[in-house]
Amino acid sequence: MEFLGEIDIAGSLATVSWPLGGDAVGLDFTGQRVRFGIVIDLDTDPSLRVEPAHAGLLDVEGRLLVIEQVAALWYGAALVPDTVRRGRNRR
Repeated sequence: MEFLGEIDIAGSLATVSWPLGGDAVGLDFTGQRVRFGIVIDLDTDPSLRVEPAHAGLLDVEGRLLVIEQVAALWYGAALVPDTVRRGRNRR
């Protein structure tokens, strides 16, 4: 497991961790050992999957903000293949 950083989820810190394979990360509330959810398909079309206990915590805009923060960590950590990164820089 690799720690990528922390993000803000509705005013609470959450750690973003990568299981060293694939293009998905876990989101856990910092210091609480509580899973908020996961972001999958980071290399193609990111999607946030939230644990049912936290489903009402964020609206659509809040969910998009979480995906944006995770994507910034993902690309900043250079975990995506070079071909994907180059393709996105051309836009």
